[in-house]
Amino acid sequence: MLWLRERQARLLCSRELRRLYKAHAQARGWDQAKLQRRLRAACDLVQTYLRSTREVAQFHTYERLFSLWHVLHVPLVYMLVLSAIAHVVAVHMY
Repeated sequence: MLWLRERQARLLCSRELRRLYKAHAQARGWDQAKLQRRLRAACDLVQTYLRSTREVAQFHTYERLFSLWHVLHVPLVYMLVLSAIAHVVAVHMY
């Protein structure tokens, strides 16, 4: 769902930037090319920010999954070591 929210936020920000930049361009007397360059740069910054935010959120999810993986596998490692020791002792006693 993150990609959908990212896309929605990008569209809303782009629409708002377009409205604000048009008003600013009229007040400053920018030509169409300058307006398009500045608008493209602003939209690229928004896209970069939103992509970075999504990647951080995804990293946090994977970090939590890895933490849960440790909760399960650390006891399994101890059980493996104990069963290996028991196996070695049983083999030498037989």
